Order: sequence, then C-alpha cells, then structure tokens
Amino acid sequence: MASLESQRGIVSAQLLCQLAQEEGVSLANMLQNTDISITTLGNPHSRILARQELQLIHNLTKALPSSTGLGVRLGQRYRLANYGVFGFGLSSSATLQEAALFGLRFMGLSYAFSQFELRFDRKKVQVHFSADTLPLAVQSFVIERDMSALMSLVHEVTGKKQLCSKICFSHKSQAEIPWAAEHFGVQPTFGADVNMAEMALAVFTQPLPQADAATHQACVAECEAMLSDLRQRQGWCERVRNALERRFQGQQGVSMELLAADMFVSSRTLRRHLSNQGTSYRQLLDEAREEKAKALLREGQHSVKAIAEILGYQEPASFVHAFKRWVGVSPTQWRNQG
Repeated sequence: MASLESQRGIVSAQLLCQLAQEEGVSLANMLQNTDISITTLGNPHSRILARQELQLIHNLTKALPSSTGLGVRLGQRYRLANYGVFGFGLSSSATLQEAALFGLRFMGLSYAFSQFELRFDRKKVQVHFSADTLPLAVQSFVIERDMSALMSLVHEVTGKKQLCSKICFSHKSQAEIPWAAEHFGVQPTFGADVNMAEMALAVFTQPLPQADAATHQACVAECEAMLSDLRQRQGWCERVRNALERRFQGQQGVSMELLAADMFVSSRTLRRHLSNQGTSYRQLLDEAREEKAKALLREGQHSVKAIAEILGYQEPASFVHAFKRWVGVSPTQWRNQG
C-alpha cells in the first residue's frame, strides 16, 4: 500500500465521484473534508494525496452504508490508460506473471490502498488482499475496489475476459450481487476467512498480446525514477510533520525558520522542497495542528488554553478561530459532541 501522503493522479477520485453521483450522493458531500476543489477535480492533470482519495471513499461509504458490491462496480471502471506509464509497463510485460511482479514492484504508482500477496502452487495462483491498516469503515469497499480493478486490468492486458476459480471476501454480503460473477467469472463468496482471487496458473504463464521487451524496460526505468521522486518528496513532508510533533511535545515555537533549522536546511530550501511536493509549510502546520488538537481534545486532560499553548498559538482566541475554520465548530463544542 502506498503512503497516505504520497501523490497520485486525479482519475481515481473522478471515478469515485462519478459513481457517487450515480448513486445519488452529491458532489458537495463527496468533497467534504477532502480539501479537493471542484476545479481540482475537473482538471485531468491535477495531483492529490492518497489520504484525500481515502477521505472520498470514507464520505461515500458513510453516505451509502449498505454498499456491498459498490467497490466491485467501481473497480470495473479502471482502465490501463488511467495509470499512465505504470499501465504501459503492465501491458508490455511478457506474461501476466511478469506483469504481476511489475505491479507489486511499483505499487506506489497505482491507485491501490490494499496490500497484495501472490501465492503459487503447481496448478493455481492466489492473490491475497488486506487493508488492515486502514479505518475499518472503508476496508470492505477498498478490498472490493482493488480486487475488481485488478481483474479489469487482467482482462485488458490479456485481451480477453479471464475466469477466476474463486473470489473470496471476508466481509459479509448485505445484498445479492449476482452480476459480479460476470466480471470475475465466478460468484463471490462472502464471510470467508480471507480476501482472495484465485486463477489457474496457465492464465499467468500465457504470453501477453502487447508484450514488448524494449517498451517494458523503458517503463521499468521510468517507473523507478517516478517512484524515487515520490519517495523523496514524501520524505520532506514526513520530516516536517515529525519535527512539528517534537515541537508540540516540547511546547516550542513552530515558525518555519525554527523548523528549517531543526532539519539543517535554510527556510528557502525547505520552502522549495515543499513547493515541489505541491504543498507548503503553512498547509502542513495547519494539518498537524488540527490532528494534534483533536487528539488532545479526545484525551480530555487539557483545557482549550493549554492546547492553544501546546500548538504554538499566542492567544487561545486564535486557536479557537482556526479550529472553527477546520471543522465548523469550537473546540469545546467538538469535544462535547464526541
């Protein structure tokens, strides 16, 4: 699973919102708490963070709590073209097995939130899925979406619909979804011990119709460069968040100059790195303060004045104003609601 702070294209978010609107969920409800604007959503070149897409999924499952099968429907809409160079790398692989190994290697460039594990024996291949690190409310949807999207890509790279011998979901079905058998080749089993798709080994070893060794190697090189860049950018955001957490704990100042000094760079250099990431120090500080404020309010051991001091505000009123901007109510009201 990619880091929730890694960047990804907007296509998956667009597919989510399209499905939501078809199901009667408004765009305003879908975009709530995501910091994704309608302009960003409509721009095919936009980049968002993985956690923003996860918030979209949370908003959808909250609006449609009886949503078994909805993730399968969404996964059917993913196409190789949605993945750019990563998609070319899959389709230019020699076999489906090579494509699977390529996908695992560069999973950080996909839209998946699940963790994948391949298990082989002499006659079959099993792909096991897990999403245990995600909030419980979204796990079932994510597993359905990622398993379904995987089969969509398998159908496309092989040039024909492939049949699974088993499809297992660990969550229970809230409704019959016989139409899913058309996509997977078999009726899914719900309430199983594992999340798993099983196919014949022969499917994995057959040559792919668009196999091209030169193209595949070029895609490998490009994906390595892209993944390295993503990790480097992600590293700066993580370093800022970690430095902020240390300063919150010590009730120290949280200016950009002080934080840059903690990281042994100039504030100008830090600003440049964060700008390349598509973010800013002010945005990261706001996010860290909101997260820390909620954690402290849940604990119930600190007054609003004390929390303001921990977060580096000179006046409690400034903290209260900021908190209302983040969540729409005062810190005291938010704590009482919980």
